[in-house]
Amino acid sequence: MKKKHRLRRTPPGTAPGMFVIPEGAAAPVITACSCGEDFFREASPPGIKELEEFLAANAGRLHWIDVQGIGSRELIEWFGQHFGIHPLVLADVVNTGQRPKAEEYDRYFFLVSRMLHFGGDGALLNDQVSVFLGAGYVISIHEGRHEVLNP
Repeated sequence: MKKKHRLRRTPPGTAPGMFVIPEGAAAPVITACSCGEDFFREASPPGIKELEEFLAANAGRLHWIDVQGIGSRELIEWFGQHFGIHPLVLADVVNTGQRPKAEEYDRYFFLVSRMLHFGGDGALLNDQVSVFLGAGYVISIHEGRHEVLNP
């Protein structure tokens, strides 16, 4: 079994909060769910515009947005703007060398976990999963494309 080594730190001298998307990061695949007492709707919006439309069409409901892949700076920044997530916290999502942690902020909780899985070439991978829990939403962002949260 081979272990795949990846650079997980930002370059020396990088300013705090700098979004450095890792080279070769997977393009995001978005799954959005909205639910209520007698309601459930799921979609796979291909981009930010479609995600905004999905959220607007299901306003007032609980939303879970699952993103597999951190290869879009625009999407990560959009989460910050739309949900009021601080840029330093968003930087922790793409700077994937984070240790597992849980942090409480005024409007959300932020969790980081590690996930071990085998890659297609049999290499053992140690990927980061970031989760935001806020009023009316859950956002999960996986470093790579793996379906660990599927039933």
